[in-house]
Formats: sequence, structure tokens, C-alpha cells
Amino acid sequence: MILQILFSVLKQSKVTNKIEIWVTMNKVSNERLVVCCCDKTGKPWIYVMGIIS
Repeated sequence: MILQILFSVLKQSKVTNKIEIWVTMNKVSNERLVVCCCDKTGKPWIYVMGIIS
């Protein structure tokens, strides 16, 4: 069984407290690895890596 989900990210403005919701257009299956991290400046990065069979 392959589990498929939509990946979403919440982004909140520090000034207005407005929240944006970002959702992937394609489903992310359990054959993909999702890694969230940040760079040296503190900017967020999201990597979605697929498994090549």
C-alpha cells in the first residue's frame, strides 16, 4: 500500500500575524523524503526527494 498525502506549510507574517497556507499541487507518497531545514541566514528550505527505482 502506498500512502499519499498533500504536503502543506504555514507561513505567518511577523508584522500582521496573517497566516498563509501553502499546499503541494501533487501528492507526496511514502516513496519520497521531505526535509525541512534552514540555511546560514535563517531562511527556510524544504527539500522533497523522490526514490528512483
